[in-house]
Amino acid sequence: MSKEPITYFKSFLADVRDRTETAMKQQHVFTVSRLALEAQERATVLTQRPSSRSAEGTNPS
Repeated sequence: MSKEPITYFKSFLADVRDRTETAMKQQHVFTVSRLALEAQERATVLTQRPSSRSAEGTNPS
């Protein structure tokens, strides 16, 4: 485990408060958000849950 402090979230909160781009560039946020929305739009809705039994045919006895 590293002894380096984790500063990302502190920087992120400061960016939101101060409207700066220290933790992450605004263009990066827009790109990630766009990709997430596109993935959600293309996603397939599963209407049935997969069986709880393994596909390998093990018998739970």
